[in-house]
Amino acid sequence: MKGQEVINHIIKEKMPDREYVRENCKHQSTVNSKVSQRSIWLKTGAVAASLVFVSAMILTFVFNIGDETAQSTLMPFDVSILIEDENIAHGDDPNRLALSVSYIDNYPQPRFYIIGEDIAKIEITTETEFASALDFTKTLDEMFWNWELYYEEIELGGEVYQYIPARGGFFQSLVLIFPEDFNEYDQIWYKWMAHNLYDWAAEDRDTRFHGFNGMNASEIEKQLENMTDEERLMIAAGGGKTSNAGHIILDGYPEELLNDRITITITDRFDNIVIKSILINISSNALGQMVVTASVAD
Repeated sequence: MKGQEVINHIIKEKMPDREYVRENCKHQSTVNSKVSQRSIWLKTGAVAASLVFVSAMILTFVFNIGDETAQSTLMPFDVSILIEDENIAHGDDPNRLALSVSYIDNYPQPRFYIIGEDIAKIEITTETEFASALDFTKTLDEMFWNWELYYEEIELGGEVYQYIPARGGFFQSLVLIFPEDFNEYDQIWYKWMAHNLYDWAAEDRDTRFHGFNGMNASEIEKQLENMTDEERLMIAAGGGKTSNAGHIILDGYPEELLNDRITITITDRFDNIVIKSILINISSNALGQMVVTASVAD
């Protein structure tokens, strides 16, 4: 299995429509634009009110004319980061992409999108787990779209099979450089994955996973009664499933490692920089199901 077949096998879902992603980001981008414009007017007013400040700015400008190295500036520009809610079926539901999501998943791997204009570089780092980027345009570095780079081989019954290891394409630090004429930022998928957690769960012959002989109906009913409305709604949004089969038993795993911060540094073509984060937490509900919570933070 090679090339596009591998990508299709890994994704297992329909590619979101690019216009849908752009439309869902439009409102946030408009708000960011208005904030930027307001900041510019405030700065202009401050300059007009202070001749001393103007003089200092002019002198600074003059002394920097000969500086051939452009200095990056930490300032806002149009960029949106939205997370996909796995509780909502793929389609045109306007709530599917949000700034904050929380849902039940026995294999949590929240996916997010970074949308903007004139983005030259995106740097992504994680603190405890791993992230990946998948380029459907196939114009960035091969590491983001050519899965054959990660192929390994295994021999079974005299036959040699190629496969992609679990961590193939996932890193704790990613740098994406965009060509000068690139504008299809909505065609890049970003994904977080708890590889360390799953390695830990698999250490002791998978005994750290819930099996299929979990709670009986009366026990489940009792746990549901003790849940909050929010927890019950989350189960309902996930199809009403109450089984914890396949979910990791989190008892014994270091609590601090159940939290991660994805730091995203975005540089535009004018050397302006925006830094945002996605905070991720993995927890268990009363039924022993894993809950992933992810939210965008400045």
